[in-house]
Amino acid sequence: MIFYFKVLFLLFMLIPNAFAVQIEALYTSLCQRQIGITLFVDKRFAYFLNTEGVLKKIPRYQILSVASYPLDHFPLNSDVIMPEQVPQIKLWTLNHGELTLLGHGFILGHNQTGFQLLTLKGHEVYISSDSIWKIEIIRAVNTLSSDKIHKTNYIFSHPQRGQCADVKGKETHVYPTDLISDPVSIKRKFDSQIAAFKKVESYDEAQSFYAVPQIYKNSTSIGYWLPLGNRYGSSPGRVAGLAPLISNEYSQGPFSFQHLSLTGAGPIPDSIHEESQTMIFYGFKSSYIHFAGFIDPSLILAGANYQWQEDDLNGLDERAVESSYISLGFDRGPFSVTFFLNSYIFGAFAQDDQFTKYTANMFRLGLGWRTAKFDLKFNTSLSSEVEVKNTGNSDWDADFHFMKLAAHFKFSEIWNTEAFYFSRQLNAEDNSSSFEFKGDSRTLGLGSYHYLTRRWMVGGRISLEETDNHSFSDSNKAKFFKSGLHASMNF
Repeated sequence: MIFYFKVLFLLFMLIPNAFAVQIEALYTSLCQRQIGITLFVDKRFAYFLNTEGVLKKIPRYQILSVASYPLDHFPLNSDVIMPEQVPQIKLWTLNHGELTLLGHGFILGHNQTGFQLLTLKGHEVYISSDSIWKIEIIRAVNTLSSDKIHKTNYIFSHPQRGQCADVKGKETHVYPTDLISDPVSIKRKFDSQIAAFKKVESYDEAQSFYAVPQIYKNSTSIGYWLPLGNRYGSSPGRVAGLAPLISNEYSQGPFSFQHLSLTGAGPIPDSIHEESQTMIFYGFKSSYIHFAGFIDPSLILAGANYQWQEDDLNGLDERAVESSYISLGFDRGPFSVTFFLNSYIFGAFAQDDQFTKYTANMFRLGLGWRTAKFDLKFNTSLSSEVEVKNTGNSDWDADFHFMKLAAHFKFSEIWNTEAFYFSRQLNAEDNSSSFEFKGDSRTLGLGSYHYLTRRWMVGGRISLEETDNHSFSDSNKAKFFKSGLHASMNF
């Protein structure tokens, strides 16, 4: 029995697409009609190409009814020179790193997932929105080819068979499968074709602001990060632990509004360290603007314990954690610029038996360059306001500097890697005494992520941090190996 099912399935797959084009009959009176395809519609006219190869400009108010006939091709009797008034669309996709033409023709309709396109060879194709990588609207003279393979002559039967007589002959008769005669329904039909073209126009206008058509796609995942060797992402007062990371990506389509939300524990995008930390993150991309913001919910849950404690530091040491930031940026082609307007940091340093806390409000600048396979980001602090939390009559001057360089490589749809470098400096000096502290931290790391199936993804990070801390009477250099393992399930 299974064998017979396999044979039937194979035969079904070999059957050609029997109904690929909807031929239309536009009636302007009871039996007077034009047979062909509506190539373009505006508010007043329908540009209709009939099977004789003549382009008709029909006022919409004259169309009384529309009948539909399914065929496997457009039975055009001769090649047609299409004028500039009827715009043509070219759609490309990215195939193995190269732009490949998906279709060249006329937009007939669209839905939430793709577009119907009549090619210049007279065949109708469906193109998924997710596969679109580039769009071009052409307003130039071009040729729509007749079908030189199928030379069948057709007789399109009238829906009103009792009122309109069909031509008799040996030609193949085609009968209508649908008839629209309600004025409201006819208006909706043509308005939907206008909406399809406007959708393509909006894509074309916005594509110059997108390095790739969809930075975020429609997906939801839940996963875990297992941190090993955390120095900044958690402390005894705020433990990231094994809180799950829930990721939700949404896209309205290529070159359209897209957003990402992250909730749980994991590496924070564009943060000052690479470790796993609890977060509520939201970012979106729309036209030439992108926005992102995050807050660590432990800031509320841990209260006063969120700040570093003396037991968290070891000897001559310095720690810093970012509790929130807000960023706003602009895009043009592959380039982007981002301003981190409020990057708030809690830090502390220990030296000469003295433990000192500080906070910093940092203004950062980010530059980016992205292609289909490569994403490069540079991030640096431009200014910082550091407030040292101390007791007594100390008078501290301090400044905080940060720099990050990160590169993301997408080798395939199932495998991508990243490399990153962090540099951070704190300089603090007590003007009322001889106390001073200089802390320097440099981190180099790699990450790799692999989709085992469409549902399961595994990956991780490894990094090496080197610190160089100096006080008035002491200095200390140290190296720390850190890593994180990740697994997630996509829905």
